[in-house]
This record gives sequence, C-alpha cells and structure tokens, in this order.
Amino acid sequence: MSKTFTRREALTIGFGATAGSVLYPSSSVLGADSALSTNPVEHIVPCPKQVTMDSGPGLSPLLLDRCLASVDDFQPDERIRVSIGEVDAHSPEAYRLDIDASGATIVGASQAGAFYGVQTLAQIVRFALESEAEIPSISILDWPDIAYRAVHFDTKHHLDTLDTYYRAIDRLASLKVNAIIWEFEDKLRYRRRPEIGSDNAISLEEMQALTRYARRRHIEISPLVQGLGHAGFILKHPEFSHLRDDPESDWAFDPMQDQTYEVQFDLYRDAIEATPGSKYLHIGGDEVNVGASQEAQDSGMSPLELHLLWLNKVSVFLVKQGRIPIMWDDMPLKHGEVYRTTHDGSIGKAKSAQVWKAASDTLDGLVEQFPREAVYMRWSYHTPSIPGNQDALDWYAKSDLKVMSATAAQTRWPVYPRRNGNLEPIRTLCRMTATRSIDGILCTSWDDDSPHMAFYWRGWTCFSDFSWHSEGRNEAEALLAYASQSYGKAAAPFAAQGLTSLENAMDIWDTVLITSSRRNVCWPATMEGIIDPPTSANSIIWRADNGERIARAEEGLRLTQTARKALETALQSCDRNRYELELALALVNLQSWSHEVISTAGTTPYPTLENRWKAFLELYNQQRILRNPPGYVLDQNHHTHQAACSNGPEWMIAVELEYNRRLESK
Repeated sequence: MSKTFTRREALTIGFGATAGSVLYPSSSVLGADSALSTNPVEHIVPCPKQVTMDSGPGLSPLLLDRCLASVDDFQPDERIRVSIGEVDAHSPEAYRLDIDASGATIVGASQAGAFYGVQTLAQIVRFALESEAEIPSISILDWPDIAYRAVHFDTKHHLDTLDTYYRAIDRLASLKVNAIIWEFEDKLRYRRRPEIGSDNAISLEEMQALTRYARRRHIEISPLVQGLGHAGFILKHPEFSHLRDDPESDWAFDPMQDQTYEVQFDLYRDAIEATPGSKYLHIGGDEVNVGASQEAQDSGMSPLELHLLWLNKVSVFLVKQGRIPIMWDDMPLKHGEVYRTTHDGSIGKAKSAQVWKAASDTLDGLVEQFPREAVYMRWSYHTPSIPGNQDALDWYAKSDLKVMSATAAQTRWPVYPRRNGNLEPIRTLCRMTATRSIDGILCTSWDDDSPHMAFYWRGWTCFSDFSWHSEGRNEAEALLAYASQSYGKAAAPFAAQGLTSLENAMDIWDTVLITSSRRNVCWPATMEGIIDPPTSANSIIWRADNGERIARAEEGLRLTQTARKALETALQSCDRNRYELELALALVNLQSWSHEVISTAGTTPYPTLENRWKAFLELYNQQRILRNPPGYVLDQNHHTHQAACSNGPEWMIAVELEYNRRLESK
C-alpha cells in the first residue's frame, strides 16, 4: 500500500509516518532550539519532486554506505543497483530511486540522471547514519525544473587554491548543479597574449584538468571573458591603450578598431582551449557605453548600433569556433530606454507597459541586428518579479531571441553576503524561469567586494534547491536543509542561527564607523567620511552626540555574542565543512572590534585590532591567495570595487585600520 505525493501536497515529519506519506517538513525554525526531524528525505538538497513512502521494511544505512565513496571510486554492487533506462519524466537528467529491504535501485534517464540518483542516495544514507536510524522503504521520482543550472566563479580580483576549486566542483555536483561559468579576466595564463595574464594565473593545462574533472561529475565549465567593457584588465597595459574608446579610460574598447577584435579573439581562443568540449562562452558586454572615439563619432552610428556591431562580430567568430555566445543584456535595453523598468520597483505595470510601447520602434527596428545565435542573459538580482523585468522577458519571447536568467548569491555586500545569501530573489527568479520554460539560469557571485568562497555556499546551496525544484521548499526550510547538508544534523540549527546573527551584525558593522550609508567604496587617502574617535577632553560630549551610533554598536555586540555562541556550539558537533564555520567565527571576532570601540568609546581602553586581523588572515589564507604577485598593476577601478583598491587584503578593513590609526594617534 503506497501513495505518491508531489511537491507540497501533504506534510509530515519523522519515521512514524504512515505508508504513502510525503516526506517534507511542516516547518523549520532557524533558532538553535529547533528540532530537526530524523527523516533523511526531508534534508535532501535539492528537494525531490515525488516521494512515496511504502509499507515495507527499511534497512540499515550501513548496508548502503558504499555510495558515500568519491565519484571516481564508487562502484555499484548487489545492494546498490544502477542502470540507464526509461524514466517517467520529461528530462534527460531524471532518475528513479527505490529503497527497500534488499537495497537501493537507481534508474537514470541518462548517465547524468543515474549520477544524480546516487547523489540523492548518498545524502539519505549520510543523514540516516547521523540520526542512527533506519532508512524507510521509499520511492523517489525526480527531475529538474530548469535544464541549465550554473553558478558563477568570479576570479577577477583574487584566486583560491586549486584544491579549493576541485572541492567546490565535488560539492556542486552533489547538489545537482550542472554548470559553472568561470570569469577569468587576467586570472588565466593566456598563451597568445601572455602580457594580460597575471603572474599567478591558472595555466591552460590546469584549467583543462579542472574542466575534465568537472565533466566527469556532469558539470560543464564555460569561460567568461569580458569584452567590450570591464576591459581594465587589458586596457590598463600601455601596449593596448591605443584600443581604448576613451583615451583617458581603461574601461572600454573602441569597437571600430580591427585590433580590438584581434586581441579579444586571441583571448577567446585560449579560453576555448582551456575549457575543451564546453558549449558556451560568455562575452560579458554589460555596463558599457561606447562612442567616444573619433572613429565611432565619424561613423554616425548610435551607441546601440555600435554595441550590436561588436556583438555581431564576436558572435560570428565564436560560432565558427563551435561556441554559443552568452551576453549580459543590459546595454541594449539601456540604449532602448527600457532598462530602468527592469530594476526600478517603483515603476508599476501600466507605466512599464507604456515605456516599452514607446521604445518599441527603436528595439523592434533593430531586432534583426540582434544575433540569433547568441543567448541574452536577463539579470535581475533584487526584484526579478517587477513588471518591467517581466516585460523584458516577454519582449525576448516575442522577438524569438534566446534568453537565460541570472540571479545572484553576492552582489555588492562588503566581505560577507547578506539577505540569507540573497535567498528570496533567487527563489523568485527560479520560479519565474521554470514557469516560463526558460532553459537556463545562472547564480552569479560577484568578486567586486570579494567575500571568501566559503561564504557563498548558503546562496549556492539554496540556488541548487530552487533551480531544480522551484516549488519544493519555503525559504526557512531551504536554509535549514542547507545547514543540515553542509554541517551535519547536530550542528545545523546552531550553524543556521550563528550565520544569521553574523549577517545581522555585519549590517551594523558596515556603517558604524562612517558617516555615509555605504562602506563599499574605495576610500581616498584622506579617509573622509570616517568618524573621529573621542579624546579624553571631549569624551562626554562625544558620547552624547553619538548616542544613536553607540546604540547600534551595542546591538551589534549583542548579535556578535549570539553568533559566537551559536557557531562555537555548532563546531562542537560539525562533521564536515568545518572551515566555513571556523572562518565565520573568525569574522565574528574581527568585526566585533568596530562595535566594541564605539560602544565603549571614552570609557575604557580600546581593544587591539592587530591580533584579530592576524588570526583572521591566517585562516583566510588556507584557501584564498591573499596578495597579487609582485609588480601587479591595478586598473583604474571605475566601479570602485573594494577588492581592486589594493594588492593585498587590507581593503577589507580599510575603515578599521584608519580609525585604529586615529585612536593610536590620540
């Protein structure tokens, strides 16, 4: 006797469920006192589509622990039976997993489907072992909502160790992510233009090995090489400065010069060789206005026509090389005067429709110049469901242009991602992408303010959940499933609470020492905007004038104490990915310095910054390469990326270093 439930038709918790019960949680609380169910299926990431609990006997997870072996070492046996066959789901990545007293049977619609079935089984076995419980007799039928599910490795301002990337690929594969778009800029050792690659860049051979390793785990790595704009990593060099659209700026290429394409095509050739067998090459193309050069002005072409000139040339080249170009779509929309509707939530449905109608002559008149072979990546990181963004997707569909979506686990938050890894917009855009039957979605992780990769996993894990099954979990359930998969059952509620408290403390840390509302700018030498500490003569007046700031610092301290206690408790039972929680705890201790010096200003000796910074860097450096190589040339940094402000990690605490200097001088 059994019954199949799909999505969230019924909710129950624990092994006491009757036959036919769907295995999803009824609630998840992020507090450290929340009780996690012992039901392993609740914690599968991504959430499976159909789960049926049968009345037959279960079995010990010890009989199936072979599935926990590495991908290269795993071999099916008489208890874990894996095959390729027909699966009743319309996806080549579909699988069926049946567990009963005899073992586990996995049937995949393809090699990828069979691989994902094994990943699901491994998660079930691991959690059952942690719970010291049997695995129930169950059947799972599962398939993804979205075919192409990519995350973004952005290495323009830093590199991690190669081992970090290999481990990240393993973890993404276990989460059923099937693509990585890797933004190189100068972190690839180009052969055809060796002067562009940084001295510590990844070699083509190393990237080829990573690409092959990922493909064995059903992940395709595609390169992103910035083209028309974001070109400082090329145009900062004197030998390429003559290719600038504006001679005073290293931001953009002149699309009218033949040598522009000679340079870009050489970088494309090397990037293609570095990622053999992959389908796409992302060409960037965002946030750039061209037309300043004399040649561009003499052409009489509009900025949109100049952009399309570049886009068509690079698209033709890439198609000949066997790659499909992907580009950010914002500039054609900006030139068409509709872009604001895609990100300004104050523009309602009627107004957006009016703006799009007024722009139709421009966009529709040039639509034939939009290359059909390209994929236009519609990025929306904060408000994807607003009318203008929906109108943009409608326009692409009407114009018969290929489109993918892009969300973000990190945009411009300093040092640490916020909003629970930007969870709500990720979930919303995944749902929109699935509902509209759009083939692909990318979760970007921008290096502009360069959080450590260890801090991206909350956003990436929840992205994997929603891009596979967009209706499977609510946000609280997704966060607890992330913590459970990442750190183990016992550590999960404490880890979730600690990371949330750290995030809230970081929101206060951003501005507690400054007068502006934004920390993520490159501070000038004068360090204007940083408050002055009190002196012995004015401490009473200073505290009276800064009462609101002191109150915020005291709240930051309270959150810091909660985060520290929760993370220390989580680490006592954490059995995997401990480094992430250790690094979060080090960040708790580092950022608390700012709260302490404000809350106690003028009343007690100020705490020492140096030792906390040193302890943080020692841990940070285990995976992150901290400094650019000797002789590295910084670009002009037109977008004031914090991580491009210096050749070392000091940008992270530039505000604290200056405030500390002023303290010591007083």
